[in-house]
Amino acid sequence: MALPVQLQSALSPAEAEFLAENERIQIEPLRQLPVLGLIETEIGPFVPPRSVSVPLWLAIVLKKRGLCHVKPPRWLTAESLQDLVQAERTQDQFTPLPFHYMEVAKMLLEVAGDDLPDAGTCQTLLQDLREARRSKARQGVEIMDQSHIRVDNLAQMELNELRAPFTMSFSMMKRLQAAANLSRLGGSGGGLTRTTAGGTGAGASGSRGGGGMPSSSGTAAYGGGSGLSY
Repeated sequence: MALPVQLQSALSPAEAEFLAENERIQIEPLRQLPVLGLIETEIGPFVPPRSVSVPLWLAIVLKKRGLCHVKPPRWLTAESLQDLVQAERTQDQFTPLPFHYMEVAKMLLEVAGDDLPDAGTCQTLLQDLREARRSKARQGVEIMDQSHIRVDNLAQMELNELRAPFTMSFSMMKRLQAAANLSRLGGSGGGLTRTTAGGTGAGASGSRGGGGMPSSSGTAAYGGGSGLSY
């Protein structure tokens, strides 16, 4: 199924996963293997039970072939995720997380769920974490001013979802601000400027008619941006 028009400029979930597969992860090999020569580097040798740092894509390949156990990242445990959810709900700023945390967690839960303690609990906590960050992002759209939007510590998939509504809300804000400035300039002049102000007022009215104030438009646009099935 095609993505909505407003999301076609963003990465698809498959593209985001492809980029995330270069993230490094620790594995424990189950069989001795020689050094693997890749295009940019060499990895190995693989000697059980010594842990090895490998790209996520290689860990997935070896796991599917029964050649390794995956060691989950420190943030991908029930205890760590509980702390992250609590911090996200109590702090104003976004909690720092790996840029590809959503993609990495999804792929590891699908392929190496048996290597993750409390995988079911982790999945629930990840959903709670995502919803807490989404709620905070909506509030950011509603309170942003016309000079800038502060979005520190957002992850790749979150940026994908928020790019369209943030851009639409910010653009509407700029248009309304420009219309208000022209209206003030027109009101301070004579008859000619009154004619200009009247035209500007109509333009401003037309801009408002579609979606109301910027905060409500941003929220509505965000709802459309959640179409990513991720």
